[in-house]
Amino acid sequence: MNAPVKSAAIEILRSEKGALAAHIQFELVDSNYEGVTATAKLELKTVVNDGRPVHDTGTLGMTTFKVLSGANQVKIPLMGHFPYEYVGEQIRNDLYLQLDLGKRGLFRKKPERVDLVIKPPEKPVASGGEDIVEPDDEFSLVRNLRALSGSDRIITIGLLLVAGIIIGINTLIGVHDQFSPEYQTILYSHHDDGLPLGQAGGVDALIATGMWWAIRKRLRRYMEFHVGPRLTGVWRRLRGESGRITKTTSIQVGDVVRGRSRVALEQATLRIVACNMECGQYVRGSGSNQRTVSFSTPVRSMILYEKTIPAIPAGTPLHTCFEESIELAPLFARLYPPCMASETHGLKLYWEAQLIHPDFVDQELVLPTTFFAVEDFF
Repeated sequence: MNAPVKSAAIEILRSEKGALAAHIQFELVDSNYEGVTATAKLELKTVVNDGRPVHDTGTLGMTTFKVLSGANQVKIPLMGHFPYEYVGEQIRNDLYLQLDLGKRGLFRKKPERVDLVIKPPEKPVASGGEDIVEPDDEFSLVRNLRALSGSDRIITIGLLLVAGIIIGINTLIGVHDQFSPEYQTILYSHHDDGLPLGQAGGVDALIATGMWWAIRKRLRRYMEFHVGPRLTGVWRRLRGESGRITKTTSIQVGDVVRGRSRVALEQATLRIVACNMECGQYVRGSGSNQRTVSFSTPVRSMILYEKTIPAIPAGTPLHTCFEESIELAPLFARLYPPCMASETHGLKLYWEAQLIHPDFVDQELVLPTTFFAVEDFF
């Protein structure tokens, strides 16, 4: 580090109104900067552990100040999450202070990067991944279609037919281009990375993924499944700080998730699960097929609540069948608070409600995390 900074320390504090701010102390060893108007940025960099990574850096907050000789202290209001260092399987979060000390004489000095240390909260060693957050979904397409309304059933069958036709035509084009000279190809070139048939297969996979997402969404319309009143913005506006979820919070299942089915449900299991998500991007392919791939990998997954009901009559509100409370202390003890450098990079806090049924497509509902008291994770 070539900066004229001797040392730096940081502390994150919350005001009485709930606002977070970084209080940073550092010492300049060069008195020539005294009186200069400088800019301080607190930045978080997410480093992706991959052979072809896409890293990202986000500004968590910034402020301007007059430089003093020797010791300086700045307060930077934070616009996002409580920052800390993190080292995981796929990503690493680094925290640093970016100092722009302005001009020195006729020359403007390059902004200085000062590494900062905020240790992550201590957590027990934990495993658990996609098998909890994304359980195998076994269902009967015929029975699921019968459970839908007439209009939803027709739309779903139509989507299945359209998907099959599009994939079939695209595959035929790939076969044609594979065995044709370059000047007679229709869509896939021999000069791009991979053979035409392989390129067509990749496009088929993308089409199938997109169409299956739309079909699954339609198949889930055998019931309503939505966020409960405790996790709505109205609740937070009415309750203010008392509406936050802390490590001592006990919350009714019916206040987390609500819903009802248009058909009777047998052996339905309701689960509330939570995890951290390591988020980032990497590059795959080359040439015209090069693309940036985003990932969100669940780690430290846990089941907060699970209960199976032998039979739920059609039209019965879910909250009348699942009347237990959920203790959230285990979530705060096991998981890390959110620490994101951007929308695509960093460590996310994630929890969702799942309704698992042996005959129908499972319901999944992502739950909001803005209610959690971040300081209770430390």
